[in-house]
Amino acid sequence: MRKAGLLIGVILLAVFGLIFLQNQPSSGSLNGEKADMSNYYHLQDDDPAFIEVSMEESHRLYKNKMTGVILYSYEDCPFCNLAVPILNEAAKENDYPVYYVDVYNDELMHLPKKERVAIQEQMMEDIKEILDVDEEGEPEFLVPLVVAVKDGRIIGYHVSLVDGFTPKDVTDVMSEEQNQHLKQIYTDLIQSVQD
Repeated sequence: MRKAGLLIGVILLAVFGLIFLQNQPSSGSLNGEKADMSNYYHLQDDDPAFIEVSMEESHRLYKNKMTGVILYSYEDCPFCNLAVPILNEAAKENDYPVYYVDVYNDELMHLPKKERVAIQEQMMEDIKEILDVDEEGEPEFLVPLVVAVKDGRIIGYHVSLVDGFTPKDVTDVMSEEQNQHLKQIYTDLIQSVQD
């Protein structure tokens, strides 16, 4: 009888231990590779601080309660072309790599529509709490979007550039004051996940 009680106690301890571990933040990193950011017009760095991950892989950051900073962007976006070098500078100064999701990645765009839409909808679900809505009340996904995620929760984010500046094309530039303001925003986001 005593052995049966001990065995039940051990089993219950194991079950509660597994439940506890499932609810704990996960350390580790997403599966990605050094991002090729060479098509970003203003970025003049041969070794940028970006790790490219697929949109599908980025979901693990939220699902597995991981920590990191993620940039949703694409290379033809004038806003993104100004944001990327500033985010790169902030990431390097804080010695913290940033996950990069190309929202128009060729592999994603060539998936069958049903599969592609499912991945895009999952990404929208992951970040729904920070999305604005358009005039019809639909979630509006704008880039560049930089999201700070700690233990699977969004703890900060920034969309676009700085108030009062709208680039007309990829050759437009912000003032030094605007650059420094945006860099401070990015630095704060990076440091928020480092604490």
